[in-house]
Amino acid sequence: MAKMQCKKVIQTYFFITLRVIVKSLAFLFKYLIIMKRNVCLIVSIATVLVACSQKYYPEMYQKAGEDAAVVVKTETDSTLHVPSIEEAKTDTVKLQEVVEELVDSIAANATIRETTDTYTSGGVQVQQQYHVVVGSFQSEVNAQNLLITLQKQGHQATVAVNQNGLFRVFMYSTDTEADVRKALSKARATYPDAWMLKIAK
Repeated sequence: MAKMQCKKVIQTYFFITLRVIVKSLAFLFKYLIIMKRNVCLIVSIATVLVACSQKYYPEMYQKAGEDAAVVVKTETDSTLHVPSIEEAKTDTVKLQEVVEELVDSIAANATIRETTDTYTSGGVQVQQQYHVVVGSFQSEVNAQNLLITLQKQGHQATVAVNQNGLFRVFMYSTDTEADVRKALSKARATYPDAWMLKIAK
């Protein structure tokens, strides 16, 4: 009975950890491919993820303290520490925080595309200089559909069109570069292809 409980705790712990690591790697490498960042950035992200994942292995062989973890005696009489569900959740939260910091770092170093195009929204020229773009369309209908989705999610999004008839969906607009970078980091949690546009004045 104790062995079955131990097995379930081990499986739960590793499935949670594995799922978070795989999702995090897929998420980050998708951004790296999109952003075409240099090898140095890829190596630093991989190093941080490997360092975080290696944290789990030493803990697996430490003796249990006063927590709710399970201790199992193996045939060789060595003690195996199986982390509790709470420990697994705590480690998962820590890993997610590291991933969020890395995503913020990528957004902070992302390139801002500049344009001299004139954009109008509702017949009025767009005045704000910096924008987070989550969609670009030749069709106004497609742009409006994305706008409706964003507004249902609680975003103050707008659709703007340039002189060439290209409709862009702005998820966030501001006059400061620092604010648009923060907004890009949040936008990429839902829209990984989001990017920044600066309209030259």
